Amino acid sequence: MKPEIKVSPLFFALFLFLSYGTPLFRTSPIALVGFFSYFFGLLYFTGAVILVMYYKMGGYFGLLLVSTLLLFIESADMDRNRAPWEHYLVLILTIIMVFPTYALIKNLAPIIPPMEVTLIASLILLVLYGISRIIGMGKTK
Repeated sequence: MKPEIKVSPLFFALFLFLSYGTPLFRTSPIALVGFFSYFFGLLYFTGAVILVMYYKMGGYFGLLLVSTLLLFIESADMDRNRAPWEHYLVLILTIIMVFPTYALIKNLAPIIPPMEVTLIASLILLVLYGISRIIGMGKTK
């Protein structure tokens, strides 16, 4: 029997490290529900994104906080479902793709209609995640 390696605690520790000293750190114990329930983890994720926008923690740092929190919640769900390593790789690559996209949108910001650049990048993150989730579902069934 192979030992089971859980990846989600690593992403949770990274989230705690990055959020230390921010208002998001004080709410991080609530994020522990992400280990047990995908739904409640996403509820916390929604609240955390609202906090990031409310406290104006935008830029690459805000995007990094949102990305690591999404990595934690999704990897916890993958750990519960015993997903293959390819799914983790797709998730990590999807998250990595957000940063060049953010840089592109930030450079195009003077040209496009006024909108919060971090909001646009976060929406693109969710779209990329949705696409990768659909692809992942297609491979498993």
